[in-house]
Amino acid sequence: MGPKITTAQDFADELKDYVSMNALQGKEFKSLAKSIGYPLGLFKFHNRVMLTNELVFLNAFLGTVTLRLCFSEHPEVKQDVVDEIVDIFTKQLLSQWLPDSMFPDYKQRLGTWGNLFKEFEDGDQYQKDMSQLVTTFYQCLTESPCDEMKEAMLTLRFNGYMKLFIGNINVIIQECSL
Repeated sequence: MGPKITTAQDFADELKDYVSMNALQGKEFKSLAKSIGYPLGLFKFHNRVMLTNELVFLNAFLGTVTLRLCFSEHPEVKQDVVDEIVDIFTKQLLSQWLPDSMFPDYKQRLGTWGNLFKEFEDGDQYQKDMSQLVTTFYQCLTESPCDEMKEAMLTLRFNGYMKLFIGNINVIIQECSL
């Protein structure tokens, strides 16, 4: 952890840096591509760009969902502070990884994903929401339907992403004084 977190900006920066280092580079990036059979290589630069874009969208969305979930356990933090953290985190993550021209694509994707994960306690609804997230993510990359095996693999992976987000956000919350 860096210096003491005292502002929404500090919190958003810490989370953005975590996502940038752990989700959008290195082994995880290549592992995901291999798992879904998405070819990356010297002559597949467009594929690398597309996968990065989709992962940025996915992490911005999952980060937003998990931020709201984690802060719901901390009513002492005002809702306007949470909203500010979400806004800064999303804007900074998108601007770091995507050209401004991609922001409308993110807004469109949020229109598709926006109603997902309203109820974490309802296991059936959570599974339906995760299935929709997985299939739209896969279809945007491959322009083909997501079979059951790929859906199961991506569901496990995305659930893992959410658990990591929740764990990291809770650590940051404990170390901050907002």
